Amino acid sequence: MLRCLFLALIGIFSAVSNTCAAENDFFVQPLNDALKKEITGISFPASKAPLVIGYDDLVYIHVLHYDFNHQVKEGRLICHKRIGEKVLSVFRELYKAKYPIEKIRLIDDYNGDDEASMQDNNTSCFNYRKIAGSNKLSNHSFGLALDLNPLYNPYVRQTKTKTVVSPKTAAAYADRDKDFPHKIDRNDPAYRAFVKQGFTWGGDWQSVKDYQHFEYPNYAVANASSPALPSWLAPENASDVDSKAVAEQNLYFIGSSQAPDLRLCLKSAETRAVQKLTAEITGQTSENTSVTLNGVSTAGEYWEKRTYQKELGAEKDYTGYKCDVVVKISQTDAVDALKAYRNQTPEGPLDKSNRH
Repeated sequence: MLRCLFLALIGIFSAVSNTCAAENDFFVQPLNDALKKEITGISFPASKAPLVIGYDDLVYIHVLHYDFNHQVKEGRLICHKRIGEKVLSVFRELYKAKYPIEKIRLIDDYNGDDEASMQDNNTSCFNYRKIAGSNKLSNHSFGLALDLNPLYNPYVRQTKTKTVVSPKTAAAYADRDKDFPHKIDRNDPAYRAFVKQGFTWGGDWQSVKDYQHFEYPNYAVANASSPALPSWLAPENASDVDSKAVAEQNLYFIGSSQAPDLRLCLKSAETRAVQKLTAEITGQTSENTSVTLNGVSTAGEYWEKRTYQKELGAEKDYTGYKCDVVVKISQTDAVDALKAYRNQTPEGPLDKSNRH
């Protein structure tokens, strides 16, 4: 503010007035009574039962952004106080880059309906709700997760019979090999801005993909198998890992797991990696085939001992492990495994029932 006044006094106010106004429109503040009243009974439950988060844990964040018509609009967010300044930094950076965000409104404008908000391509943060199809609270319930331009960056989950896309109207944007406007990937300015502030991206998840989703960790790392992520886990090195796989003529698959016991965690992660490998080779899940994959070996493992704390936004205080295991198989062994699989299936060319 003093800088703005000084520049105005020396006669160049017109050149800096827009910049100064923009600076004043980016701020974080506690929830006032009017905001509490606005969200209570919608995104914030009107319940006498104890909640895992309170009004004092949340902050209101006001930003500016460029919409899809290149017009400057106001944006409103409610997030956990731990990440208030980080979120502000992200959106200030995106504003300076004129990064297009169609809408930034409180989820309360949609009566707390996440599907309606996503279909309207609204960017939002806090909403006290459970993860769809589960009894577990979403990280949005703690104000630690944001969904950015969700219509163009949907949640995608592959089942045995179909591809589940959320929002339902976003099927055209589920194929991330296609090029289209507003797509978030690792080269996107929004991805870089959030990761720089310590957020993780749902597009890097293993079992499902949530391309709209950025979340801040609700844990502290007490110990780890190495000081830094191995190259095969670091998203920015993904292309290097792919090149290495081609050069070595190997197939690599990563499995992830969480468990209270380290040995169980690593074993579960390895099993999931082999399941993914089996599915890739046979086109079926490992539960549907008894094919033996000879030549599979562990290429690397990484684990973290995490301390989750309610004060950091976790649902409860507890300690557990997060494990990632990468397995590999040579292309030659993969071909042999495919032959063995075909040999035991009715449609396989070596099935005796097809011989005359």
